[in-house]
Amino acid sequence: TRSGRVTGVQTCALPISMSEKYLFRPYKTGDEEKIPELLSTVFKGWPHIDTDLSPIDFWKWKYHKNPVHPGYVSVGFNGDQLISCHHNMVLKIWIQDKAIYGGTALDFAVHPDYRGQGLSSKTSAQTKIQRKKDQAIFSYFITRNPKLIKKFTGTKEQPTKTPRFPFDILNLTKINDVDLHFRKIPVQNQALIKPGIQALKAWSKIKGAPKTESNLTVEYTDKFDNKIDPLLEKIIKEHKFMVIRSSTYLNWRYAYPGLGDYIKLVVKEKDRILGYSVLRINNYNQDYPIGYIVDLITEKGREDAVSVLVSKAVEYFESKDVNIVNCQLVKGHPYIKVLERYGFLDSRIKINLFTTNPEQGLSLEGLSNADPSQIYISWGDHDALPVGLNPHT
Repeated sequence: TRSGRVTGVQTCALPISMSEKYLFRPYKTGDEEKIPELLSTVFKGWPHIDTDLSPIDFWKWKYHKNPVHPGYVSVGFNGDQLISCHHNMVLKIWIQDKAIYGGTALDFAVHPDYRGQGLSSKTSAQTKIQRKKDQAIFSYFITRNPKLIKKFTGTKEQPTKTPRFPFDILNLTKINDVDLHFRKIPVQNQALIKPGIQALKAWSKIKGAPKTESNLTVEYTDKFDNKIDPLLEKIIKEHKFMVIRSSTYLNWRYAYPGLGDYIKLVVKEKDRILGYSVLRINNYNQDYPIGYIVDLITEKGREDAVSVLVSKAVEYFESKDVNIVNCQLVKGHPYIKVLERYGFLDSRIKINLFTTNPEQGLSLEGLSNADPSQIYISWGDHDALPVGLNPHT
């Protein structure tokens, strides 16, 4: 996975005490020469997205060029051999009317020859020390690893030490040709899944495509102008949870030279900016490209602006012959109704988003009473644009 979790693999039979001879420390200049190779070995290629950047330059963009704060990186060595690494991308997050520094845990890897020795906890411990020093305690991450999910979920007798995010997160999917999709990405129980998708698609068509007549205009842009900043500041303060965005952050995230072809659109009413969207086709698997509405944000209550942006997204992906398009939102978010009218359906794939232990950082317990419209999470808030059916692969 590109989401950074260590996936289920065969463990090494070496005794755990062997780990005591290894060196675990924060990143030092020069480690980036070895880190991409380890990530590629563990994740069978890295990064899992088409980009003109070399793996080293992609790593530097991700962890050194971030305008919010350089990332936290920890490594483990056996002599000169890099055997583990752990990364945190630092973000500024708006949580319950307060701006804090936090981040998302990514690119967590242990070399296959060294698993089963407790290296993952020893490596990540170094990252936690760095975060604590800078008071960037809060973090979140996605995982599909069954062992980690079981560990973090806990039991009634032993409650979780790593809480789930208090809102369910949905991946909305639009599939044009269901048969083509299952040929390219086979899954179990197709005979049960396919009729359900086809029935929902038929129901969507009966409802009819929404009218797109509007006095709004949509402009394509290479970079986000700082004129969008007042709108972003207003939108952020209307939320209870949201990664803080600015023109500078958006341009690093979506317009960095050589990063890849992110399509950036701004919707306006006359000269007033109402919102924006970011689209991306992940061509990592050239035989079956995957489309994403990576980011979609508008002024509160402007369903017309959301509709225009979704309409443009559908038009773009159809022009590129992309069969499947994904969009991530929390359950109950008002944008979902608009997406459904354009044929997007709940993929029913469970997205496991976990957060920091409240004893170590900020508890999100109070968020559970917030309205879904006040909680914003998109694919752009993670580092992955998955290339498989499961959104975490």
